[in-house]
Amino acid sequence: MISSLRVIINNRTCYQSFTRFNLIRHYGKTSYSCQKFHPYSSGSNLTKCKWDSLHSAQSNIYKYSTLCQPKTTNFVENNGLRKFKPYQNTSILSKKHSFFPLYNHERTFSMESYYRFFSPDFLPIKYSYEFLTYIHTLTGCPWWASILVGTCLLRSFITFPLAVYSLYIIAKVELLQPEIRRLSHRLKIETAKAVRQFGWEMNHARIKYNHSLKKLIRDLYIRDNCHPLKATLLVWIQIPMWFSLSFALRYMSDFTPGLNQENHLFHPELETEGLLWVSNMLLPDSTWILPVALGLINLSIIEMYALQMKNTSKFSKVVTNLIRCLSIVMIPIGASVPSCMCWYWTCSSLYGLLQNIVLKFPKVKRTLKIPETPSESKQPLQDLFAAAKKKYTWKK
Repeated sequence: MISSLRVIINNRTCYQSFTRFNLIRHYGKTSYSCQKFHPYSSGSNLTKCKWDSLHSAQSNIYKYSTLCQPKTTNFVENNGLRKFKPYQNTSILSKKHSFFPLYNHERTFSMESYYRFFSPDFLPIKYSYEFLTYIHTLTGCPWWASILVGTCLLRSFITFPLAVYSLYIIAKVELLQPEIRRLSHRLKIETAKAVRQFGWEMNHARIKYNHSLKKLIRDLYIRDNCHPLKATLLVWIQIPMWFSLSFALRYMSDFTPGLNQENHLFHPELETEGLLWVSNMLLPDSTWILPVALGLINLSIIEMYALQMKNTSKFSKVVTNLIRCLSIVMIPIGASVPSCMCWYWTCSSLYGLLQNIVLKFPKVKRTLKIPETPSESKQPLQDLFAAAKKKYTWKK
């Protein structure tokens, strides 16, 4: 304890002490509770203090400001013990108008920090780039065909099995609904008996009922191995893969404004290996054919889900409308990026649309061992056209 008194007050201690009071002054607090703490005391010596006004807070700052003066401290002998004693001299905090922020650092957006997290050496982007170049070298196709083949391979071997698994989980959960309704009805009867027998209050009975029902449902999910969260696995895989391939194509087309380092992923072959009306895939599509096609395909996928939903809640309607707006916003975004990126987005969305249509047929579902459900349509395409005609046809 005595030897610790020799520690000199550093600038960090001063900054922490001043910053605590400057925050009070900045926000104009008239009453504030805190912990008064001597720099050399232990945690057991903490005492509570309260400043009733800004003037008293400033006086406390002046009182303890001498602790932040390294050259104005000495040690005095008292009964053989060396004790710390500050000199009572003036400091920069002796005047009330001398308060100022000691640390004023403004945070600004830096492109270097952005490219540090989305750099070409980031493993998902690096693997996506190597995959595309491997497909291009192996097949010998032009870049537009290589991007199409690579997209189909990734969607077929990664996202398609996950989509089938998601449909399997959703079907199993739907088949459990009749059993859940029976258990819920039986639980309501048992709760009513408990209310009469033990005199439970309604609020307590409601809490017990909800807790027991959640436990029963969780046990059913564990029994059939079909927790609904497993159906979201497709989203957690497909979205990162989409971003990784998009950034890989962005570096390959050298669409990196603000990057002050050499781009070793640039492929000038994209300038001559384009698609029909887009011969140069390093430039945006001036005809807007690809961006408009991208927006229409995404809207079609969303409307297919919207037509299938029954008894939709307000939250699902809000989410659906937000995704619709995002699909429309993707049109100008697709017209401002290189054509290779927009071409990949269009191919991926088109594959998703065809995948959703194919997975609606009962024969395909039985082949993939997806259980039959009561809500399954025997004629999916006819039902979709009928629902679309009913929803979008203008009536007088």
